[in-house]
Amino acid sequence: MTVVGVQAGGVWLALTGLLLLWPGGMGTPRPVLAGESSREPLAEPDRPDVANSATVVPPRLALLESGWAFARTRGAGGEKRLTLPFALRLGLLADAELNVSGDFLRYRTGGEDSAAGIGDVLLGGKLRLRDGEEWGPAIGVQPFVKFPAASHARELGSGKVDYSLTLLVDQDLPGGLQATFNAGAAALGKPDQSQAGFRFQHTLALTLAYPIGPANPFVQVAWASPADAEGGRSLITGPGLLFRVGWRLVLDLGLTLGLRAADDRLQLFGGASVLFGPSPANAGPPNRHGAPRPHSTPGGQRATPDAFFLTAEALGGDDDAR
Repeated sequence: MTVVGVQAGGVWLALTGLLLLWPGGMGTPRPVLAGESSREPLAEPDRPDVANSATVVPPRLALLESGWAFARTRGAGGEKRLTLPFALRLGLLADAELNVSGDFLRYRTGGEDSAAGIGDVLLGGKLRLRDGEEWGPAIGVQPFVKFPAASHARELGSGKVDYSLTLLVDQDLPGGLQATFNAGAAALGKPDQSQAGFRFQHTLALTLAYPIGPANPFVQVAWASPADAEGGRSLITGPGLLFRVGWRLVLDLGLTLGLRAADDRLQLFGGASVLFGPSPANAGPPNRHGAPRPHSTPGGQRATPDAFFLTAEALGGDDDAR
């Protein structure tokens, strides 16, 4: 087994251990807690779009998101990249969650040069400040710390620690549209190993979705200031689709197009999200529109399921939940 295989296997073992040790079983319905909506959907992933919602994973539940993303840079000899992202989100309180995310694999190739390895690991959380059920938007904040697990020597990562904080805003619009807006700031470690300190980056992202039954088509746009002194501003856009299969499984597919010279020319992505844990005792339909909101990964690099257990409950949900 290669070093990359051992590293990826270690990540899977760690995630499996967290799922097994997380409080609650797969079969016993849990009571709805104070401050938690009984009609909240069981699975609302943050992947795959560029804007994360203020929705949090309910207590005692764990949401595993992962998938794939293929990107190609500009130019005749453009570099190609394949990533297998993941995110594990753990419900702590009615308005708070803990999450771990990153890439199981990063592979890049261009000309005669290629490299592969695990990606960086992000540790963060999400705090919902306002649910927006009565009036106005739902509001939340999402802090992250990036730990440099990816190889800097193989040009798979910066090799430095990054910090970020993002404001999350959800708003229902006339005509059944749903809007998710993010505004973020990040302190990025300078990739030059001889330099200390940070470079600051600002990000804006907007997703507009129109739920149609179990399907949720969306369009997205994201802007980012330069990540380093040589880089330029980023502006990407593109369509996508989420599709709910039962109560615990959501599939996604889409693409983004880079509009600036610093962006990837094209990125294709797809994946799935699976919820683990007991269902609320009196769970209602997914939401008033019947479909999940669309969502992404921090800084527009998104991503996240690749391998998971698909039981009858995972596909169809508990009888009590229906």
